[in-house]
Amino acid sequence: MDDTRKKLCGQDAISCPHNNGASFFQAVFSKFGIYLPRTADVQAKCGKGISLAEAKPGDLIYYSGHIAIYMGGGRIVHAANPAKDICISG
Repeated sequence: MDDTRKKLCGQDAISCPHNNGASFFQAVFSKFGIYLPRTADVQAKCGKGISLAEAKPGDLIYYSGHIAIYMGGGRIVHAANPAKDICISG
């Protein structure tokens, strides 16, 4: 299990099939009592849209069918591609 996943959710808390970031984020947010739908396209419709300049740590960032959690300082946690696990970029 990836270190980022362990830090966010615990050793055995989450399975992330096919490195699906949306499913991972659904599980992470559920740990805090926040419901998110399963897919990135539907998650993107939750809440209200803001500019990237307004983003705060914990906000979902959606672009081109991809979803990430903004960490602050220009960094995101996401599933970069099927060859990578959940990772931090930026």
